[in-house]
Parts: sequence; structure tokens; C-alpha cells
Amino acid sequence: MWGVNHIVSGRLRYRIDGLDAREMLLDPERPGRVGPEVDASGRPR
Repeated sequence: MWGVNHIVSGRLRYRIDGLDAREMLLDPERPGRVGPEVDASGRPR
């Protein structure tokens, strides 16, 4: 599934991946959601 993850956007990637350690570290209080101001790489948009 890594190929898919590279193509989709940050939030969609998280939903497809299910559990991504980096996403959870970005928002530990809401592990099921990623803030719109941060992409999958942890860089602000």
C-alpha cells in the first residue's frame, strides 16, 4: 500500500494507512484525525 500512500493527500493517506506513527505524533490527543495545517510529512502547508 505504500505506493498509494505516496500519491494521496495527507489526510486521505492517514485514513488509508489506518495507523501512522508520524500522524499520531503530530496530534496525540486526536490520533484518528490530522490537522489541516500539517501534511503527512509533518510539514505545515
